[in-house]
Amino acid sequence: MVEGECDAVDLNLGCPQRIARRGGYGAFLMDDLSSVESIVSTLAQGLSIPVTCKIRVFPDLERTLEYARMLERAQCAMLAVHGRTRDQKDNNATRADWDAISAVKNAVTIPVLANGNIRDLEDVRRCLEYTGADGVLSAQSLLENPALFDEKCFQLDSTADPLRGCRLLREYLQLAVQHPVPNRMMKTHVYRLLGDWFSEFTDIREQLNRDRSSSFQECLNFLSSIADAVERRIAASGRDHPIPVPIERKSAIERQERIQAAREEQRREEESLAEIGVKVQ
Repeated sequence: MVEGECDAVDLNLGCPQRIARRGGYGAFLMDDLSSVESIVSTLAQGLSIPVTCKIRVFPDLERTLEYARMLERAQCAMLAVHGRTRDQKDNNATRADWDAISAVKNAVTIPVLANGNIRDLEDVRRCLEYTGADGVLSAQSLLENPALFDEKCFQLDSTADPLRGCRLLREYLQLAVQHPVPNRMMKTHVYRLLGDWFSEFTDIREQLNRDRSSSFQECLNFLSSIADAVERRIAASGRDHPIPVPIERKSAIERQERIQAAREEQRREEESLAEIGVKVQ
């Protein structure tokens, strides 16, 4: 189906979300490693392009190492290891286990990518040195700062640039014009890119929450106005960092945002499965 359209096929064996539990895929295939081995082996032998895998670790290190060795035997060409278990879904609550990633790197001969605790280029350097991995992956941090791996931005201490999120949002919206996506996906990126400032400018965030733009252009215009409003507030504040609202309200808002993000993720996965004819009960 995709063999002629890409350079490799990557199997995400690390998704810990509820929809993956319901569908019996992602990290929940860790309960059926014989099936995982069969899937990887069948793909590796049947495709003319490499098959790579991303996994999470078991609580027991030896099980993790045997998992990695099994994938190598099944002809997985490269292995990405998220240093958290499938139950550790809150990345902010649990540090990724770089020791486990290092052990996997030493247990196999294929390239290993490290995933977890990567928030800036200094983390990249520390992770590569600590784990011996061949590269790194970053998910949440890249959504918040797509320029994470930009050496120039790092040298200029981009973390102190209060308008970085607004500039990156405008660049993203320009790309969305060239490559249109559903409105809800654009909004998700707005939450990620401006999330820190939304912790202070809660009224602007509530405008975003209430928006019901129907057309792509209407949503695009609205999101551009959100970027303008946040930029004006930042300039007026004279600060390079937000001052969040009181913790009680902030916790409630963040909890609601996590719920909304989880729902959006589930909806995206259900739509993707529907496109290939898979129904999730």
